[in-house]
Amino acid sequence: MNDTTITNERGALLGWSLLGTLVLLQVAALIAGLPRAGEPKEWSVGLFFISAMFLLLGPLFVVAYFYPHKTFFFRWLLWLSERIWYPAPGRFRVSTRTHAFFFAFLFTFGGLVSFLQALGVL
Repeated sequence: MNDTTITNERGALLGWSLLGTLVLLQVAALIAGLPRAGEPKEWSVGLFFISAMFLLLGPLFVVAYFYPHKTFFFRWLLWLSERIWYPAPGRFRVSTRTHAFFFAFLFTFGGLVSFLQALGVL
């Protein structure tokens, strides 16, 4: 008789700290300045902060899939990954897991590319 029902936790401290970290990285990128299109390729501090934000946000989608009960932020990420997809008929819908891993791949790959651009490699 193992009761495995999981109740949703509020997780205010975890959720607000993750949200605050993402916001601080975004603000730091805007303050440091982002490179404009057509500028010479050299390292950029602002792009480094944006890439750090993307590299943090990518794995958060996977964590949100496995632990949605831990905080409101993870439930919101799952809700976002389900709703951001085009409203397809039922037979064309893909699972929440596919959405979460797809967005995790997009943000992680985008973060890696922008990190390499921030360092001046690409």
